[in-house]
Amino acid sequence: MNGFGALIGELTLTADFDGIITDLNPHLHTGRYVSATTRLFRLVDPQNMEVIALAPESQAHRIPANAAFKFIADDMPLTSWDGVVSLKDPTGESLIDYTALTSEGGGPIAVTPDENGAAIATTPVLKVTEYLTETPQTQRMKRGIIIIKAKNQSPAQSFFRNVARVILK
Repeated sequence: MNGFGALIGELTLTADFDGIITDLNPHLHTGRYVSATTRLFRLVDPQNMEVIALAPESQAHRIPANAAFKFIADDMPLTSWDGVVSLKDPTGESLIDYTALTSEGGGPIAVTPDENGAAIATTPVLKVTEYLTETPQTQRMKRGIIIIKAKNQSPAQSFFRNVARVILK
């Protein structure tokens, strides 16, 4: 019986804070073997929930730092939460670490798997991290949209940026 108790201790997951389990790995099922590096889920502190937005890299210049935004969840269109843009990753992301945002997870970002099975965006995206100024009463991750007051861009500027990007790449 002591051996069984030790085994249970090895199979028990604990965290150093209370949180909400989000982004459960969709490939988990009864009987599945996992390694020490397999991501099972994310545990989020509800007091420090962050919003991860993946915007087209071509729009990076339009998103101001410390901009206010509204988050509207897909499944709760009449409810919104306010927040502030915290960090813009200065380089485009190719590896998408958020399954719920990828085409494989039912999200809007088209991806293809690389040789290791990781999701690679077909078009580079900019990772924008935002923090909510109020804590939503939710027990799971929410997918939705954010509305940011972005800098205006004329059609001529848009055309020039696209032509410059093609020429410079």
